[in-house]
Amino acid sequence: IRICYSHLLKRIMQCEEITSAADRLKLSDNKTTMIVSAVIKAAGGNLDDFDISRSTSRRTRMINRQRIAESVIDNLRLNPPQFGALHWDEKLLKDILDVQHEQLAVLVSGAPEYSEGKLLGVPVLVDSKGQTQANATLDLLEAWDLSNNVVALVFDTTASNSGIHNGAAKLIEENLGRKLLYLACRHHIFEIFVGACWKKLFGNIFGPENKFF
Repeated sequence: IRICYSHLLKRIMQCEEITSAADRLKLSDNKTTMIVSAVIKAAGGNLDDFDISRSTSRRTRMINRQRIAESVIDNLRLNPPQFGALHWDEKLLKDILDVQHEQLAVLVSGAPEYSEGKLLGVPVLVDSKGQTQANATLDLLEAWDLSNNVVALVFDTTASNSGIHNGAAKLIEENLGRKLLYLACRHHIFEIFVGACWKKLFGNIFGPENKFF
């Protein structure tokens, strides 16, 4: 069935549905332009009648991403979690050029709307120090206007997070100016108990050849 040519928009690349689908499918700007051009031709259209090119595809995709991001932030601001838990975790990841970067995933969870968590961002860090992680996390809280909604901190027990002087958790708590509930990783905490029990029963043995570990 031939698509009605008159139903196609002149500025077709500005359609949020198209740019969002291209992003979800991880299509390049060239591939997106080729597919949309093929649809126009299949509908009996003339490409000269449309604003379509690789540069147009790239520009409109960037604009629509920004628009969607602002809409998501606005929606959360209107209905934020009343008692939110702030989560963050830092990993060393490679980018598309195979270059490694320290990146920090930050999210907020809180019932009922965000019981599974809402990702706030994944900024690139210059290092993995507690101060650097705290600054990046606080910047995202401010951008999403959630600084007053955080009541708990969820983190693993690395020194950069749990240090009593320069740990990210302590620095975030100091910056927010109130006491917060610390929900450190239960797995890491239980390891301390198991390790102490093992040492008491069998001595200081931590070799990987031991099947218990």
